[in-house]
Amino acid sequence: MTDAMPRHHHDKPLAGETTMVKDPVCGRSVDPATAKHHADYHGISYYFCCAGCQAKFTAEPTSPFYSRQAGFVADERGVML
Repeated sequence: MTDAMPRHHHDKPLAGETTMVKDPVCGRSVDPATAKHHADYHGISYYFCCAGCQAKFTAEPTSPFYSRQAGFVADERGVML
């Protein structure tokens, strides 16, 4: 019997695995490989579940509501970590 090694958050997904990310507006899980809605802000790509969430983020990308809603922490520029 072998024990699986825990994976680190920065590891690349294994073949067949999907790395999900959180929509910064609503907090839903989104697959960046298939997401139809995304935006780049300060060199970071954000992915959204729908056009409405993308529009809200694009209109006000530094809103502190987004970081609280999705459980993100923002840096001094408002970029979510």
